[in-house]
Amino acid sequence: MLEAVPNPGTSFPRLHTRQRIYREWVEAWIVHKAPERVGSIDWELWIKRNGAFSRSKCQLRLAVESRLRSWLLRECRVPLSTLTYDELRLIAEGKREEARHLHSHGRSLLMHRIEPQPIPHISAA
Repeated sequence: MLEAVPNPGTSFPRLHTRQRIYREWVEAWIVHKAPERVGSIDWELWIKRNGAFSRSKCQLRLAVESRLRSWLLRECRVPLSTLTYDELRLIAEGKREEARHLHSHGRSLLMHRIEPQPIPHISAA
C-alpha cells in the first residue's frame, strides 16, 4: 500500500499510495515536515484532487487516511497517529519488523546517538 519514491529537492523520499475510492483512483503522498512541537507528528498527508495537490481536510482525504489507518493496524499492528515519518518510511521499504522495533522503543533514526562514557577503573589501594 505504501511505496517510497524519490522526492526532488529533499533527502526524504515521498511515501506514495494509490487507492480506489468512490470509483476513481486517488493518489496520495506522505511527506516529511518539521514537527511543530516535541511529540507532534513529523509528516503530512497530501492528495491529488482535481489535478492539484491538497492537504486540506475533505471527504476524499479522510477516506484515504481511513484506509491507510486500517491497513497499518491490520498489517503492522500500529496506529497511524503514533508513527513517525521514519517508521512509515521503513514500512514502505518493507522493513516492518524494524519499524515496529523503533516504534516500541521510541527511537528516531535522525537522533544523534551519544556514546556512553567508559566507567573509570577504581583500583583497590
